Amino acid sequence: MICKSCHYPLTNIRDRVCPECGSPFLPSDFELVPNSVEFCCPHCAQAYFGTDNRGHLEPVLFTCSSCQTHIHMDEMTLKPAEDLTPIQCIMVQNPWLIRPRGSFFKAWFRTAWWAMIRPGSLISGHTDNNTTTRAWHYLLAMIVIVYTLTMLPFMLLFGVIAISSGGSLAMLAPTLVVWIIAILIGLVSTVVFTIIWAWTINLILKLTGTCEGTCGSTIRALCYASGANLASAVPCLGSYFGWLWWLAAAVFTVKQTHRISGLRASLATLAFPSLILAITIGLYVWFIVWSVNTAATMPRAMQTQTFNSQPLLAQLVQTQTDQEVYPAHALELMDMVTITPQSYLTQYSSTPLWAINVGDYTLDQFFSMSHQERDKAVQAQAAIIKASGQSVYRVGDTVFTYAGLEPHQDIDELWLFIRWPDPKWNDSLAADDTVTIGKMNASTAEVSVESFDQLLIDQNKLRKSLGLEPIPNPEQD
Repeated sequence: MICKSCHYPLTNIRDRVCPECGSPFLPSDFELVPNSVEFCCPHCAQAYFGTDNRGHLEPVLFTCSSCQTHIHMDEMTLKPAEDLTPIQCIMVQNPWLIRPRGSFFKAWFRTAWWAMIRPGSLISGHTDNNTTTRAWHYLLAMIVIVYTLTMLPFMLLFGVIAISSGGSLAMLAPTLVVWIIAILIGLVSTVVFTIIWAWTINLILKLTGTCEGTCGSTIRALCYASGANLASAVPCLGSYFGWLWWLAAAVFTVKQTHRISGLRASLATLAFPSLILAITIGLYVWFIVWSVNTAATMPRAMQTQTFNSQPLLAQLVQTQTDQEVYPAHALELMDMVTITPQSYLTQYSSTPLWAINVGDYTLDQFFSMSHQERDKAVQAQAAIIKASGQSVYRVGDTVFTYAGLEPHQDIDELWLFIRWPDPKWNDSLAADDTVTIGKMNASTAEVSVESFDQLLIDQNKLRKSLGLEPIPNPEQD
């Protein structure tokens, strides 16, 4: 028998406190190997051997056969039987609880190994509440160590890459921050999960019959079973089966803690994790179904290429051909099939749809509006443009320049629009970047930003000859 706090041998001690650390103890706190300990009368030193399944005396209160004094087992002094050590008298030697000073990692790994191959043995002999704190310590150590082992290969790989590329280990700082955050999240979430899990187990056991343990003993059972999570540290594959090993180990530790059947232990232990798993799978299936349905009802143009300039140009030219007039506003072209709100943006644009005003609405609201509501909003915006006297206006990343053109002005080189990212929301284009120009002859031209200024000058000369307003540089909002 040894102190559970400092591992000092508690043999031949009449006081009920450890002389090393001062922790109180009682012989009944320990589960001992039957016939391994001599219980000695505190008055005459008459020895008795514990014979029940916990190595205790039967009965615990009796009259000493030698001195005729009424004594209780917890009053007696203890010493190992001949040729035995105090540690050998304990029925099960949980490595974490009997570890000597300086053997933290060895005891942690041995406990994890036991959790994987003989989990029930970790619980026998520890039915009191004094080991709950140390069980929590074990669980927290497990989280930190497993997360560290999981991240270590990546840290080493990034370190080698950083050094080989001429950098320094300081480049690992972001990865280190992610590792610390992951550990903190893991600590909090695992502790909360374990507490709820233990409470659920005890509730189910109380509803289905009797049990010996308390919620605290259930927490100890789950904490020590968590050692099986060491399997999660296996690169790539561990995360798929490590948690399953913890569940399996927990069934055995709960069974041993509460002295119940394997069936009750399985039902009580697996109920809460199964509920969490079912909810997770349900949410995942719901998300997949929602995504598929959303994609199925999404306008066809949005499912393919919404940033191509050709559909917009074709629709603009076709409208002029059919109606012999260009639309009052370019948003009239939008049919939510071929032309959608994204059709007015360039690829990789940062321009948000909610920043594009259309009457009393913004362009992002068009997805939830009826056809009549969209028409009304476009007409309102067209009226605003007309009242302002603008002949050139922007919709998102597209600058429309067709206002004022007459159907009979069939000049191929006249521009109908320019595709230039809105400078309010996008970085300036580089000289070798390209922009798209839609022309009156239904063709598009990809021109470099470097050559655009001269082309704009030539275009404005052509427009001036036709009595049209010049086009301002689209780089300037």
